[in-house]
Amino acid sequence: MIHLSTNKIQLKSSSKELFNFMSQPDGIAQIIKSKKTKHLEVKGEIITFILKWVARFNFQIDETTEEYIQIKSSKDVEFESVIRFDISEEYGKSAVIIHTEMDTAPFVDFTVEGKIKKWVSVMADNLEQQFG
Repeated sequence: MIHLSTNKIQLKSSSKELFNFMSQPDGIAQIIKSKKTKHLEVKGEIITFILKWVARFNFQIDETTEEYIQIKSSKDVEFESVIRFDISEEYGKSAVIIHTEMDTAPFVDFTVEGKIKKWVSVMADNLEQQFG
């Protein structure tokens, strides 16, 4: 199993603006997009893509609260995965911490963890570019 979390990402936009953007599948798709995501599609509530050299994912917004947005990929995928974006308001701006959990076999963790770390780093960069 892989567990990763980022440091707090400080953004100039309000948390309300961030929640409005990320509560839509198209918004989430823009945040998780990277050079390594192939065949990224949003079909209704499902965000489907292949993370190169890792696996295929079918993410869906699983839970939205006043404190976080969580997406989950569990149907027809190799690794059950959850990504949670903890969002807080700080002096009219927002802060985000990205938490990732993947249910992988121990022998797969070594090869996949580095790729997931890089992907999560790209998500943080995408947030900074979009809301910086």
